[in-house]
Amino acid sequence: MLGIILCGGQSSRMGSDKGLLKLEANTWAQTAIDKMADLDIPVKISVNNKQYPGYAAVFGETNLITDDTTLQLRGPLLGVLSCHLKYPSEDLFVLACDMPLMEQSLLNKLYIQYQDKTH
Repeated sequence: MLGIILCGGQSSRMGSDKGLLKLEANTWAQTAIDKMADLDIPVKISVNNKQYPGYAAVFGETNLITDDTTLQLRGPLLGVLSCHLKYPSEDLFVLACDMPLMEQSLLNKLYIQYQDKTH
């Protein structure tokens, strides 16, 4: 399983990149990454091409997946499908970066349900 943090929005309503907003000491994206990492799964960040330089500077290039611009899609589905095309053999556990208050206990329960169904 691969954890995916969706950060690829246009931020038109928020006015700034949501994933790079801070909650206490961490960005929203880092908060989501930490929650997924607590599940002991690898984590990647889904971004659009415009965001790539800023996220690469913070998180490193190897941790990023950019939107596949050949797809005729927009929104979260573009990020999810782009990740699936890059890692077709992986099950994806997706979390949006703009949910920094997501309870770790809920993610744990979802992951346990996944493990029970696949093992």
